[in-house]
Amino acid sequence: MNNIPNYTVICWLLFCSIGCTVSTEPIVYGQDGCHYCKMGIVDQRYGAELVTDKGKIMKFDAIECMINHQQGSKDTFAFMVVNTLDRPAQLRSVDSTYFLISKKLPSPMGMYLTGFSTHKLATQAQEEYGGDIYAWDELYEQFATIKRYLNGE
Repeated sequence: MNNIPNYTVICWLLFCSIGCTVSTEPIVYGQDGCHYCKMGIVDQRYGAELVTDKGKIMKFDAIECMINHQQGSKDTFAFMVVNTLDRPAQLRSVDSTYFLISKKLPSPMGMYLTGFSTHKLATQAQEEYGGDIYAWDELYEQFATIKRYLNGE
């Protein structure tokens, strides 16, 4: 009889540890909507996702929507992932992604922002389309300036 409460506690702890796992989830293209602009997420080359430290998942139709949301948020994020042009529908960490801004390569929300899985692929695209390559930290820090530039300000 004394073991019953111990099993209850063990089961409860196991349930909590399984239920509280913080991770990404696949984007369902054509069904999921953008957390920021509310448009449908349809282009598998431009989706993005934020997951807070508490496990809240927010999906975006474009990298620029994710950055716009993130810069206005007080949340801290366990995961920041994006799709890339060369690996559509596969989410990858922003820290291992290179970003090209080129007016000859439009993105869904008009910032001409495209992710690539390697620097080599980003450089090849830059040779074809022109533009500038950024690592995540640099892109994030300069986002407001880049946005003003693209808007002609």
